[in-house]
This record gives sequence, structure tokens and C-alpha cells, in this order.
Amino acid sequence: MPKKRRPKKRKHSQKPGRTPPTSKGGASHLQSAQLQPLLEEALQFQQVGQFGRAEQLYHAILAKDPDHLGALSCYGTLLYIGKQFEPAAKMVSRAVRLAPRDPALHANLGAIQYELEKYDDSKRALKKAIRLQDDFPGAWYNLGRAHTALGQHEEAVSCYRKAITQDSQDAEAWNNLGNALQRLGEFDDAIEAFHRAVGINPTYA
Repeated sequence: MPKKRRPKKRKHSQKPGRTPPTSKGGASHLQSAQLQPLLEEALQFQQVGQFGRAEQLYHAILAKDPDHLGALSCYGTLLYIGKQFEPAAKMVSRAVRLAPRDPALHANLGAIQYELEKYDDSKRALKKAIRLQDDFPGAWYNLGRAHTALGQHEEAVSCYRKAITQDSQDAEAWNNLGNALQRLGEFDDAIEAFHRAVGINPTYA
């Protein structure tokens, strides 16, 4: 029987290369243009780990434009990084209401809800992200995690397989696939999945 490996948590799923949008709220076009440099500065602070400075700027933007989509989304990510999951969910939920067809926002909300142990809510948000953008390995991976948390291992296997079909170098997805297969008693396939995970990232050995 293969050794059970504890799945590692994936970081907050954010669409790669996604540029935070400018405000679609109540601010004037002139005000939105004036706030854009503040958003860019906040992102720079966030990227170098100066979270306090970034948070101050997000507060300043949202004080002038409470519906600034970029600030809501990025501030939600910052709160997630700081493990402040309840306020992160509120920020990203506000962003989702402003941009309901943005798959990355739904995926991010699903990842936050997972951390809040709201697994059914997490599944709904992640499925919405996937309906909007099927080619989204991070969303498939996190949907697999939500299914696993609910003991739905067959569904988890399907999600992890979809994730690795789209990103075959995702060691975490291979590792979690192995765990899910093991729970279903499919030991040969589990061993193969664990081997693939170790081949990509030897720390899974």
C-alpha cells in the first residue's frame, strides 16, 4: 500500500498575468484616472511584502471610490495572504458583484471560502469560474480540494485529472490525485500519481 502523503495547500488562485481592472463604480472617469497610480503603487508595495503600506493605499482608494474593482480584488488578495479570510471574502464578493463574468474573481472567492471551511460555497464559486473559463487548472485543483474536504473522492479525482491535463507539471495536483485514488482503493494508479509528483518536485518523496 502506498504511503499516504498529506496534500499541501495551494496559494490563492489568481489568473496569471491578470492586470487589475480600473474602477467600474461610481467615481468619475477623471477620478478613476487619478486613482490608477495609487493602485499601481499599492501593488508594488504588495509585491515586495510591504503589506501595511499597500493596505493604506487600498483604504485610500476605496475611501474615494468604494466600487473600485482593482482595489477590491487586490485588497482581497492581500487579506487572503494575511489569513484574514472573512474580510477577504467580503472584499472579493464585492468585486464579484461588480464583475460577475470574471472567472479569476470567482476562483479567488472559492479559494477563500475553502479556507473558511465553507466547502459547498467554495464549490459553487469554483464551478462558476470553470463555466466562464474551462482552461483554468488552478480552479480545477481547488475544486478537487473542496470535493476532498467533503469526502467526495471520485469527484476530486476527476477535478485533479482535469487540472493535470491542463498543467502536467503541477506536482501538488499529482500528489493530491494520489491521495484521492488511495482513498478509493486504486493503489496502482495512486502509486503512479505519487511517482509523477516526486518526479516534478522531489520534496514529495
